[in-house]
Amino acid sequence: MRKIVHVITNRPHGGIGAVLKNIVTYSSSSQFQYSFLFSEDYKECSFDHFMKDRGYNVCVLPKLNSLSNILKYVITVYRYYLQNAGDIVAVHVHTPNVAFIHLFFAWKFGIKIRIAHSHNTCYSDNWLKGICNYLLICLMKIFVTDRFACGNDAANFLFGKHNLSNTYIFHNAIDTSIFQFSVDRRRNKRKDLNLSGNLVFGHVGNMFKLKNHSFLIDVFVSIKKRYSNAVLLLVGDGALRDDLQEKVNQLGLEDSVRFLGQRDDVADILMALDVFLFPSLFEGFPVSLMEAQCTGLPCLVSDTITREVAITDLVHFLPIHEGVEALWVKELERIKLDSRRDYSQVLQTAGYDLPKEVKALETHYQKLCHDAYDK
Repeated sequence: MRKIVHVITNRPHGGIGAVLKNIVTYSSSSQFQYSFLFSEDYKECSFDHFMKDRGYNVCVLPKLNSLSNILKYVITVYRYYLQNAGDIVAVHVHTPNVAFIHLFFAWKFGIKIRIAHSHNTCYSDNWLKGICNYLLICLMKIFVTDRFACGNDAANFLFGKHNLSNTYIFHNAIDTSIFQFSVDRRRNKRKDLNLSGNLVFGHVGNMFKLKNHSFLIDVFVSIKKRYSNAVLLLVGDGALRDDLQEKVNQLGLEDSVRFLGQRDDVADILMALDVFLFPSLFEGFPVSLMEAQCTGLPCLVSDTITREVAITDLVHFLPIHEGVEALWVKELERIKLDSRRDYSQVLQTAGYDLPKEVKALETHYQKLCHDAYDK
């Protein structure tokens, strides 16, 4: 089997984590063997167990939280490629800020396929990190042989319009059969969560700055004034959870905002919702918006997100600057909330059916391997 190494900066959660899990779930194990490298503490988490249970290797690198650890990280990466390069046909990097290090050593040790994958449309939500990432990405491009992206906007951001034609677009597709809308699943989950008689809003995403949860709560305050039976479900976890819970308590919304944490029943929760709220500061191509649309869920989305996510007529783009919360409520009033149907066929037709996307990815990997090694 041909070994492909997937590289992520930190242990993957959310979108990139879902993409990687989807790849291995629908891949043919007879063609490629995948390994996963990321920087984190050494305690095993759900991602590690998921991969190891399926026979894939996980390598945890030193955490990038200090200058001394950066040096340890580089040395560890060097040793990894020194020991394993002979078995690796491709290095596929999903986070460009560490791509330079990995692609340099991949080049040094003769790995001919060196992939940079753009999942985003912004260098960072912090201007200093943004400058650092920009410089690292400039260095990365010296060693890239192949370009991947989750959409045209993400490709244009990282590689430029002149490279769009030679960038492979791997759609952040989903298993549409899992997210097919079902009246019974909706009824059962609403009963399970005790949501009878409520107008239910929701969000799926880890609690970090770019997801803009604080603004989301501000929007919900305005929604609550208009719809007294409104409830907000927050699926996910992260560094900002305690701050967000404190804000909810200070606003007196603790009975209306529920922190559900990481969940394995996201599809059913989406079906239980009436409206999906997604006010991120920036995104490449969020998987959760594909999932929400598949279930037929109306989506109020920040206008900073690529228009490519509007696969259906369910997506409504809105501004997220200060003082526009009322616009979200006004848009909400225009939406028909009593009509719900399955949109899985729409996503399949648009090319967001996961099994087909993974099969196409494997075919593309095979072509790259043939061109690089078999000719």
